[in-house]
Amino acid sequence: MDASARDDDLSEFYRELALLARSELPLPESVEALAAGCADRGFRHALGLVAGELRRGVPLAEAMAGQERFFPAFHRALIRGGEHAGALPEALHEVAEVARRSRAMALDFREIMAYPLVTTWFAITVMLLMMHLYLPSFGQDIQALLEGPLPPFSAALFALASWHRAHGPLVLLIYLVVLGATLWLLSDLRPARRALGRLLRALPGTRRVVSCLDLSRVCGVAGVLMRRGTPLPDVLAAAAPMAEDPALAERLQACRRQCEQGRSLADSLDGDGLPATLILSLRHTREADLPDELEAMRDHYLHLAESTARRVGLLWQVGAILGMALAAGAVILAMFLPMIELYSRMVAD
Repeated sequence: MDASARDDDLSEFYRELALLARSELPLPESVEALAAGCADRGFRHALGLVAGELRRGVPLAEAMAGQERFFPAFHRALIRGGEHAGALPEALHEVAEVARRSRAMALDFREIMAYPLVTTWFAITVMLLMMHLYLPSFGQDIQALLEGPLPPFSAALFALASWHRAHGPLVLLIYLVVLGATLWLLSDLRPARRALGRLLRALPGTRRVVSCLDLSRVCGVAGVLMRRGTPLPDVLAAAAPMAEDPALAERLQACRRQCEQGRSLADSLDGDGLPATLILSLRHTREADLPDELEAMRDHYLHLAESTARRVGLLWQVGAILGMALAAGAVILAMFLPMIELYSRMVAD
């Protein structure tokens, strides 16, 4: 079950379960009915296990704890709060909204990278075909016409084309491996998404986007949990896994330990690793208003991530177009330099 389908299926599952819970249908039968209509085999199996735990009298949040792959900690925290308050249908509706928002918040870098990658791979493919099919023969013919050495730039390119033709299978293997790795990196598989996140944090301009998305997710989850009256250490424990940056996740866990010792949220967040704007905002906000402030910060960081991602995507597109233009220009120049030299000799004679 890929990440995008999981968010969509989870949101639909929570909404339908909330409706069944509101109609006072027993939870085991409700979950079993929803599992029967689930298309994904893994999710259907997980729901079956949850239904079995519910039949044993285990609360819903605890029944989901064994299926962490599908039910994140902060979802279970919201459901646990609803069960304790006797407002499970309302809590399920809220979790459904959180799952839907998490899908909307997950900026798809694949869309940002699609045009530059397609342009780059098109240019590489055309270049490799020319070097294999056309340039070696052209180099030999033009050298025979010149009856002498080729211009250095042309000679280097034609030599590279000859090497490429002589080692065609090796070049093809490298091409397919790199292409396969690129397609895997852009897939919805969880290891691929983690690898893409690490790559994006290392690329110029994208570190800020990933950081803002992390902060947006963390603030959103913390705001929802605090609105439900979840204790602050539990809020931080549930928010930390939302951060893809290990340093931020560790920072939030350290804040949780400080909150367990009695420090306030703003004091525990103070220090390196978090934006000064966020700390100042929380420090000057009343405790009763913290959920609203955190949700406002969630929207702020999401907007910041989106605007930065658009700028980065534009730069990548310009870079891809320039790279393709330079590659095409280099080939044309290498082909025309010998012809220009041949023409100059003919004029001189």
